[in-house]
Amino acid sequence: MEKELVENFLKQNKKKFRSKDMEELHMLLEQSNVTNMEELSKKLRSPYGWRWIHFLIGECGIDRFVMGQPGWGFFKLIWFIAFDLVGFLILFPYGLIGAFLPWLIDEFTIESRVKKYNLAQIKKVLAQ
Repeated sequence: MEKELVENFLKQNKKKFRSKDMEELHMLLEQSNVTNMEELSKKLRSPYGWRWIHFLIGECGIDRFVMGQPGWGFFKLIWFIAFDLVGFLILFPYGLIGAFLPWLIDEFTIESRVKKYNLAQIKKVLAQ
Protein backbone atom coordinates (compact mmCIF):
# COMPACT_ATOMS: atom_id res chain seq x y z
CA MET A 1 0.00 0.00 0.00
CA GLU A 2 1.15 3.53 -0.63
CA LYS A 3 3.07 5.06 2.22
CA GLU A 4 1.05 8.29 2.02
CA LEU A 5 -2.26 6.43 2.41
CA VAL A 6 -0.93 4.57 5.43
CA GLU A 7 0.33 7.77 7.05
CA ASN A 8 -2.99 9.54 6.49
CA PHE A 9 -4.98 6.58 7.85
CA LEU A 10 -2.84 6.39 10.98
CA LYS A 11 -2.99 10.15 11.51
CA GLN A 12 -6.79 10.19 11.24
CA ASN A 13 -7.31 7.17 13.49
CA LYS A 14 -4.47 7.40 16.00
CA LYS A 15 -6.85 7.87 18.94
CA LYS A 16 -8.50 4.55 18.13
CA PHE A 17 -5.34 2.50 18.75
CA ARG A 18 -2.91 2.09 21.61
CA SER A 19 0.36 3.94 21.03
CA LYS A 20 2.36 0.74 21.46
CA ASP A 21 0.41 -0.88 18.59
CA MET A 22 1.03 1.91 16.07
CA GLU A 23 4.34 0.54 14.79
CA GLU A 24 2.88 -2.93 14.23
CA LEU A 25 -0.17 -1.42 12.56
CA HIS A 26 2.02 0.71 10.30
CA MET A 27 3.95 -2.37 9.20
CA LEU A 28 0.79 -4.42 8.60
CA LEU A 29 -0.82 -1.70 6.51
CA GLU A 30 2.29 -1.12 4.40
CA GLN A 31 2.52 -4.84 3.60
CA SER A 32 -1.17 -5.15 2.71
CA ASN A 33 -2.81 -4.48 -0.61
CA VAL A 34 -5.91 -2.75 0.79
CA THR A 35 -6.62 0.53 -0.98
CA ASN A 36 -10.03 1.40 0.45
CA MET A 37 -9.14 3.07 3.76
CA GLU A 38 -12.71 4.24 4.30
CA GLU A 39 -13.81 0.62 4.57
CA LEU A 40 -11.17 0.00 7.23
CA SER A 41 -12.18 3.14 9.13
CA LYS A 42 -15.83 2.01 9.23
CA LYS A 43 -14.84 -1.12 11.15
CA LEU A 44 -13.18 0.88 13.94
CA ARG A 45 -14.93 1.95 17.11
CA SER A 46 -14.36 5.14 19.02
CA PRO A 47 -13.01 4.56 22.55
CA TYR A 48 -14.72 7.74 23.74
CA GLY A 49 -18.05 6.79 22.23
CA TRP A 50 -17.82 3.41 23.88
CA ARG A 51 -17.08 5.08 27.21
CA TRP A 52 -20.50 6.74 26.95
CA ILE A 53 -22.20 3.51 25.91
CA HIS A 54 -20.57 1.78 28.86
CA PHE A 55 -21.59 4.59 31.19
CA LEU A 56 -25.23 4.44 30.11
CA ILE A 57 -25.91 0.71 29.59
CA GLY A 58 -22.72 -1.08 30.63
CA GLU A 59 -24.05 -2.10 34.02
CA CYS A 60 -26.14 -4.91 32.53
CA GLY A 61 -23.37 -6.18 30.21
CA ILE A 62 -24.63 -4.96 26.86
CA ASP A 63 -21.29 -3.31 26.10
CA ARG A 64 -19.51 -6.66 26.49
CA PHE A 65 -22.00 -8.50 24.27
CA VAL A 66 -21.55 -5.94 21.49
CA MET A 67 -17.74 -6.04 21.79
CA GLY A 68 -17.83 -9.79 21.12
CA GLN A 69 -17.30 -10.95 24.71
CA PRO A 70 -20.53 -12.85 25.46
CA GLY A 71 -19.09 -14.65 28.49
CA TRP A 72 -18.31 -11.40 30.28
CA GLY A 73 -21.58 -9.91 29.09
CA PHE A 74 -23.52 -12.81 30.59
CA PHE A 75 -21.52 -12.52 33.83
CA LYS A 76 -22.31 -8.81 34.11
CA LEU A 77 -25.98 -9.46 33.32
CA ILE A 78 -26.24 -12.07 36.10
CA TRP A 79 -24.32 -9.77 38.45
CA PHE A 80 -26.71 -6.94 37.55
CA ILE A 81 -29.75 -9.08 38.34
CA ALA A 82 -28.30 -10.48 41.55
CA PHE A 83 -26.90 -7.30 43.06
CA ASP A 84 -28.67 -4.37 41.45
CA LEU A 85 -32.19 -5.67 41.34
CA VAL A 86 -32.23 -8.08 44.28
CA GLY A 87 -29.22 -7.18 46.40
CA PHE A 88 -29.91 -3.48 46.42
CA LEU A 89 -33.30 -4.02 47.99
CA ILE A 90 -32.13 -6.61 50.53
CA LEU A 91 -28.61 -5.52 51.39
CA PHE A 92 -28.80 -1.74 51.13
CA PRO A 93 -26.25 -0.06 51.49
CA TYR A 94 -23.88 -3.04 51.16
CA GLY A 95 -25.48 -4.04 47.88
CA LEU A 96 -24.21 -0.82 46.34
CA ILE A 97 -20.59 -1.94 46.71
CA GLY A 98 -21.13 -5.25 44.93
CA ALA A 99 -23.55 -3.84 42.40
CA PHE A 100 -21.11 -1.42 40.84
CA LEU A 101 -17.92 -3.49 41.09
CA PRO A 102 -17.89 -4.90 37.50
CA TRP A 103 -19.03 -1.55 36.14
CA LEU A 104 -16.24 0.24 38.00
CA ILE A 105 -13.61 -2.21 36.74
CA ASP A 106 -14.83 -1.74 33.18
CA GLU A 107 -14.82 2.02 33.60
CA PHE A 108 -11.04 1.90 33.90
CA THR A 109 -10.48 -0.68 31.14
CA ILE A 110 -13.03 0.21 28.44
CA GLU A 111 -10.71 2.47 26.44
CA SER A 112 -7.94 -0.12 26.26
CA ARG A 113 -10.39 -2.89 25.34
CA VAL A 114 -11.86 -0.86 22.48
CA LYS A 115 -8.39 -0.06 21.14
CA LYS A 116 -7.43 -3.76 21.27
CA TYR A 117 -10.70 -4.59 19.49
CA ASN A 118 -9.85 -2.09 16.74
CA LEU A 119 -6.43 -3.66 16.19
CA ALA A 120 -8.02 -7.11 16.01
CA GLN A 121 -10.54 -5.84 13.44
CA ILE A 122 -7.76 -4.45 11.24
CA LYS A 123 -5.85 -7.74 11.46
CA LYS A 124 -9.02 -9.65 10.58
CA VAL A 125 -9.67 -7.50 7.49
CA LEU A 126 -6.06 -7.72 6.34
CA ALA A 127 -6.01 -11.50 6.78
CA GLN A 128 -8.85 -11.92 4.28
